[in-house]
Amino acid sequence: MDIFQDLDYRLSKRIRLTQDVRIAMPLEETNEYELIFSAGLTSDITESINMSMRYELEYDKSLSKDRREDQRFISSLGYNF
Repeated sequence: MDIFQDLDYRLSKRIRLTQDVRIAMPLEETNEYELIFSAGLTSDITESINMSMRYELEYDKSLSKDRREDQRFISSLGYNF
């Protein structure tokens, strides 16, 4: 079974907020679930260049305790052509 939610919201002409959540749970074993969460902010610097910052979290309870959680921050510069 999967449950998900996506959000894409423009705060202004230049700034955009995105957020995604997904929870996956096997029907036969409800104690083992997987959670994926991400949130990002993108801002146009010029018409061609934008900057993006993103946070991502992945959690999988079916893995061993030392491998269950993975999180990262990502920043990037983009060019539209």
